[in-house]
Amino acid sequence: MANNGGRLSNLDLTTEQLNGLTVVCVVNQQSTCRDDNLLFTLSQKNAATPRTVIKRITDFSPGKADAQPVEESGLPQYFSLQDLVDRHLLLEEGF
Repeated sequence: MANNGGRLSNLDLTTEQLNGLTVVCVVNQQSTCRDDNLLFTLSQKNAATPRTVIKRITDFSPGKADAQPVEESGLPQYFSLQDLVDRHLLLEEGF
């Protein structure tokens, strides 16, 4: 966020291969994962299903922790962090 003016807009959460490992990172304007935007490396078990991991991370609303993941093809996949925060803030406020 510091490199994005302190804003979540135009930031996305994604998974990619970096140095032979499956990683989760935050990217700006659909850039690629690099050492400076890497959040964490997935375990060997979770690396086999990175979309499921992202789905569980982004779908953390009460009652949805065990939701079935949405299957899609092709990598990378991007999830807007601003939309994610906005969605959950609206849910908490009862909208």
